[in-house]
Amino acid sequence: MKSVLVGVSGGVDSTFAAIYLSETGYRVTAINFLLTNKDKISQSVVDLLKKHNIDFYILNIKDYFKKTVIDRLVNDYKNGFTPNPCSICNPLVKFKILAEEADKQGIDSIATGHYADLKEGFIKKHFSIKDQSYFLAYLPKEYIQRIIFPLNSFEKKDIKINIPIDLKESNDLCFVNNYRNLIDNTKKGNILYNDKIIGTHDGFHNYTIGQRKGIKYSNEPYYVKNIDILTGDIYIAKKIELYSKQFYINNIHLLKDEEWFKKNKIECLVRYRAKSTMAEYEPITKKVLLDEEAFAITKGQIAVFYHNDLIVGCGRIDGI
Repeated sequence: MKSVLVGVSGGVDSTFAAIYLSETGYRVTAINFLLTNKDKISQSVVDLLKKHNIDFYILNIKDYFKKTVIDRLVNDYKNGFTPNPCSICNPLVKFKILAEEADKQGIDSIATGHYADLKEGFIKKHFSIKDQSYFLAYLPKEYIQRIIFPLNSFEKKDIKINIPIDLKESNDLCFVNNYRNLIDNTKKGNILYNDKIIGTHDGFHNYTIGQRKGIKYSNEPYYVKNIDILTGDIYIAKKIELYSKQFYINNIHLLKDEEWFKKNKIECLVRYRAKSTMAEYEPITKKVLLDEEAFAITKGQIAVFYHNDLIVGCGRIDGI
């Protein structure tokens, strides 16, 4: 019998993933990561797993998670970036530790409740609007080769009707209700339009590129265009001024060689839920050239490259 270690957060998707694999012939072990002091998987989930003969245990990784994800998130915001913590947590925490724990126990595969698929050794977009492949773009090949995505052929509505108890939904920031509570002491400053001061703010960590909320200037909508972390000043503009067709990336992770990118166009997604566009990636300059303009391309967000719905690379946006 094939064995699999499933990461179970306590939410409906990962719980279903573990049960489904057990019912389809796998010997399943479920692991819950204790990330913060507030984390606690419900007893109803534990009981449900036991009912399906699934071994279950909890692993305390609070210190490692804080160092790897939370501290990095806080540092990024203080340096004017808008990070995507899930894209970092998945390769450096969740899947990394899943693979390590599976090795310790002689378990063949690892699995999660992500809405994603696999094809030809690459992560593939899920067919539904719940597609979460974007958050998995940094996973290295050695993890991808061991992964099972049990939800690859299911829609959300199918999952909910197959779980007999009411379970929580997963959040993007699973470890905090409001990230701004983690951050303090960023500079106060002015809000400017066309280099004219039109207001003040209490800390630039409360703003991100493309944000409209909290910007009060005339009856027209205005958006954050730039944040100067040295002065603390925030510059706003009309929406039309926030579109761009190029940007640069760092922390680059490619699943095809550089020569392939020189010869092939890619589909680029600059933000989860954003509209993707065809693009070219120049490995030497680390520049991405979009066919169509994208709104509010933001430093710290992840640009993910697809080819025929398969993830072929990604990088962190470093500037326009």
